[in-house]
Amino acid sequence: MKTAFTGGRVFVGNGTVLERATVIVEDDKIISISDNDSKISEDIHKISIRDATLFPGFIDTHVHMMMDASPDPI
Repeated sequence: MKTAFTGGRVFVGNGTVLERATVIVEDDKIISISDNDSKISEDIHKISIRDATLFPGFIDTHVHMMMDASPDPI
Protein backbone atom coordinates (compact mmCIF):
# COMPACT_ATOMS: atom_id res chain seq x y z
CA MET A 1 0.00 0.00 0.00
CA LYS A 2 1.23 3.47 -0.88
CA THR A 3 0.73 6.49 1.36
CA ALA A 4 1.29 10.12 0.37
CA PHE A 5 2.08 12.72 3.02
CA THR A 6 1.04 15.98 1.38
CA GLY A 7 1.17 19.72 1.76
CA GLY A 8 3.78 20.17 4.49
CA ARG A 9 7.35 21.34 4.91
CA VAL A 10 9.87 18.58 4.16
CA PHE A 11 13.58 18.58 4.98
CA VAL A 12 15.07 16.49 2.19
CA GLY A 13 18.40 15.68 3.88
CA ASN A 14 20.74 17.35 1.41
CA GLY A 15 20.07 20.81 2.83
CA THR A 16 16.97 21.39 0.73
CA VAL A 17 13.69 22.39 2.39
CA LEU A 18 10.52 21.95 0.35
CA GLU A 19 7.36 23.86 1.21
CA ARG A 20 3.99 22.21 0.50
CA ALA A 21 5.77 19.01 -0.51
CA THR A 22 4.68 15.41 -0.96
CA VAL A 23 6.44 12.27 0.32
CA ILE A 24 5.21 8.92 -0.99
CA VAL A 25 5.92 5.80 1.07
CA GLU A 26 5.42 2.19 0.02
CA ASP A 27 6.08 -0.81 2.28
CA ASP A 28 7.90 1.39 4.84
CA LYS A 29 10.24 2.84 2.19
CA ILE A 30 10.31 6.35 0.78
CA ILE A 31 9.81 6.04 -2.96
CA SER A 32 9.40 9.70 -3.90
CA ILE A 33 9.73 13.25 -2.60
CA SER A 34 8.40 16.12 -4.69
CA ASP A 35 7.54 19.77 -4.30
CA ASN A 36 3.87 19.32 -5.24
CA ASP A 37 1.09 16.72 -5.28
CA SER A 38 -0.04 16.92 -8.90
CA LYS A 39 1.18 13.38 -9.72
CA ILE A 40 -0.64 11.48 -6.95
CA SER A 41 -2.95 8.82 -8.31
CA GLU A 42 -6.37 8.23 -6.79
CA ASP A 43 -5.43 4.80 -5.38
CA ILE A 44 -2.80 6.26 -3.01
CA HIS A 45 -3.88 6.90 0.59
CA LYS A 46 -3.32 10.61 1.36
CA ILE A 47 -2.44 12.14 4.73
CA SER A 48 -2.26 15.91 5.03
CA ILE A 49 0.78 17.30 6.85
CA ARG A 50 -0.17 20.89 6.03
CA ASP A 51 0.59 22.24 9.51
CA ALA A 52 3.57 19.97 10.14
CA THR A 53 7.20 19.41 9.23
CA LEU A 54 8.43 16.03 8.01
CA PHE A 55 11.99 14.73 8.36
CA PRO A 56 11.96 11.66 6.08
CA GLY A 57 14.56 9.05 6.93
CA PHE A 58 15.38 10.38 10.39
CA ILE A 59 15.48 7.56 12.89
CA ASP A 60 15.54 9.60 16.11
CA THR A 61 14.74 13.29 15.85
CA HIS A 62 14.84 13.81 19.62
CA VAL A 63 18.52 13.72 20.50
CA HIS A 64 20.50 15.76 23.02
CA MET A 65 23.96 16.09 21.55
CA MET A 66 26.83 16.69 23.94
CA MET A 67 29.05 19.49 22.73
CA ASP A 68 32.16 18.59 24.76
CA ALA A 69 34.08 15.51 25.76
CA SER A 70 33.27 15.60 29.47
CA PRO A 71 31.70 12.49 31.01
CA ASP A 72 27.97 12.38 31.68
CA PRO A 73 27.10 13.20 35.28
CA ILE A 74 25.27 10.41 37.04
